[in-house]
Amino acid sequence: MGYNILTSAGPPTASSASSSSLSPINVILYLVIVSANALVIHTVVAQRSLHQPMYLLIALLLAVNICAATTVVPSMLFSFCRHFSRISLARCLVQMFCIYFLIVFDCNILLVMALDHFVAICYPLRYPEIVTGQLLAGLVGVAATRSTCIVAPVVGLASRVHFCHSDVIHHFACENMALMKLSCGDISLNKTVGLTVCIFNRVLDMLLLGAS
Repeated sequence: MGYNILTSAGPPTASSASSSSLSPINVILYLVIVSANALVIHTVVAQRSLHQPMYLLIALLLAVNICAATTVVPSMLFSFCRHFSRISLARCLVQMFCIYFLIVFDCNILLVMALDHFVAICYPLRYPEIVTGQLLAGLVGVAATRSTCIVAPVVGLASRVHFCHSDVIHHFACENMALMKLSCGDISLNKTVGLTVCIFNRVLDMLLLGAS
């Protein structure tokens, strides 16, 4: 038997009382994160003097943080209030893709920022000629493409798994391993690809950041 509708119930150790008491705190934290990041983004956009590569990258990084928080926190708060929330398998996979994409994209933006620092330090006089708006847009495009190529295989393999053990995800959001626990088939390829992608991405990013 397969499932097209899943139920997100949060961690099995989370009690109703503790979840209810944490909801206002999480709402406040979420609003603070979104408001503070949005204020900085507005400042960068409004001030022409801040239209420099580093400030624009910082604004993009904060925008990604807002998107990441918005992808997870509202569904988590809804789970706190209802103690469970139903989500279709397709929507679950989309949420998983968005979460992982934003995490990897965040790291890739840091790599672009490190490259910008490298050029600014090593070639200060030629910096305006090298780091142009066109180059910056191209690097961000490469970062987005790289993030998609890293995340797509994991989500693609997850979409092919047959689920039959249960339709309850003990997690606030759709996460790969939490979803794999519901499968009733062979998921060795999913685990291998997920682990390989995670290690390769983390190690390569750390090496590139260290080299810069």
